[in-house]
Amino acid sequence: NVYGRSKLAGEQAIRAVGPRALILRTSWVYATRGRNFVLSMLRLARQREEIHVVDDQFGSPTWSAVLAVITAQMLAHPASHDGGIYHVAGGGRASRIELARCVLQNRPPHVPMPALIAIPSSEYPLPARRPEDTSLDCTVLQRDFGLCLPPWQRALERCLETLAEMGTV
Repeated sequence: NVYGRSKLAGEQAIRAVGPRALILRTSWVYATRGRNFVLSMLRLARQREEIHVVDDQFGSPTWSAVLAVITAQMLAHPASHDGGIYHVAGGGRASRIELARCVLQNRPPHVPMPALIAIPSSEYPLPARRPEDTSLDCTVLQRDFGLCLPPWQRALERCLETLAEMGTV
């Protein structure tokens, strides 16, 4: 698909410039700011009584704060000097609707609970077709750096707690 081709082209360009480059692949990144799936679900929960979410796309939800910490730890590790391509993503795998359900189950009390309606990707029009599965296996990261990200559910709960502490939801 177009996403995969553009990412591969970027990786190839980086390796052409510096063969010992450290390239990190991640999946379904969300944060306490900006535009992302988690914040969209919370926004939609305040706006709608019903949210349609695809149930046939899978990935490894990854909190940007955890990704930043792991990246810094990788850069401080001697193995980073050898370069390579590493998967760095939240532990485990989820469907879009599982992620939405977890966001809403852990939402702040003042955010309403809408009904979640599962739909196939074919019913959710996007400019480009998305891959069905972008979940990542991070065993090489653990082998080479001794690092692993927490399960996506735990990181998401901490992100939602942080949002509540910030008073932004």
